[in-house]
Amino acid sequence: MAGTLDALQELQEFEQGIAAIHAEAAVKQRRVDSQKRQLHKFDADIEERTLALRNQQMDIDRHDLDVKSRDVSMNKHRDALNAAKTNKEYSAVLSALNTEKADNAKIESRQLQLMSELDDKKSQLQAVKAEREKLAERIAELVKEHQRYLDAHAAELRQLTAGRAAAAEGIPVTVRETFHRVAERHEGEALAAVEVVNAKRNEYCCSGCNMSVTLQMVLAMRTLDQLQTCGSCGRILYLGASSGMRSVKS
Repeated sequence: MAGTLDALQELQEFEQGIAAIHAEAAVKQRRVDSQKRQLHKFDADIEERTLALRNQQMDIDRHDLDVKSRDVSMNKHRDALNAAKTNKEYSAVLSALNTEKADNAKIESRQLQLMSELDDKKSQLQAVKAEREKLAERIAELVKEHQRYLDAHAAELRQLTAGRAAAAEGIPVTVRETFHRVAERHEGEALAAVEVVNAKRNEYCCSGCNMSVTLQMVLAMRTLDQLQTCGSCGRILYLGASSGMRSVKS
């Protein structure tokens, strides 16, 4: 078992090197993904603002049609005013004309307000689009940065992968499967040393999670030809430097 643990420690060195490259690549990819989510929010905001502008323009157009329609009606009232034959008829037409003028003034005032708001919203939309473009440029640079990292470490990753395969050749399949399962859970760190906490009291701990390791497990590592794993984190245990041994002796 000592030879297997030594082989596993060598395998772990390759595994950790690979995991470190993948972890850094994942960090860079998460930055890209995070910025892309922000970009989607910008796109949704721009779409919402564009729709609001379109609806407001339609509202302005309706007000414009209403004003033009009332202008036609007021012109008719002016003609009727000139054609009135009695004071009563004149007063009635004049009252209707004044009412339409007041209503028209309100509509025109509201139309001007909507047009002013529309100009402000257009300016705001352009500002949002400009921010969106800056973010898109930032994302493009992050994507390039991620690819540059992958390219720069491609050869190293191939070497580490080949080294890992070579280191794994002499390890029993079941042990190798256990190693890879634990390594995947702990970012390439499948092994942990058993460190002495208090030699007089026979107190030990796992260096991976700092949880207690029983004396019975330590004795089993010294005498039994089988792997021992931490009951807390699941890492494969070996006797650490503080015990005066790097691996279990048969």
